Amino acid sequence: SESSMNLQWGAFLASGNEKHISNILAAVGSGQPGITDAARLSLAMNAASHSRVMEICRAQLDKQPNEVRSVLRAALNEAETKRHPDSI
Repeated sequence: SESSMNLQWGAFLASGNEKHISNILAAVGSGQPGITDAARLSLAMNAASHSRVMEICRAQLDKQPNEVRSVLRAALNEAETKRHPDSI
């Protein structure tokens, strides 16, 4: 759920442990309605704001199944656009 995702982000920000981002990516792969878009948006926003999140997401890209990989790739593209808005 979105509230669980928020808890995962809070736990990540408190601990820096990448397992919390992995948990969010697992939710993307679950196929639950609404989770994919919410996860993509939150991954993009946090990756744009925190270089550690960007680093973890990039490292996870090749480890994820195709359906998760496409969402993660979209989130990374959005994050790059937010970080470098002049490059559009």
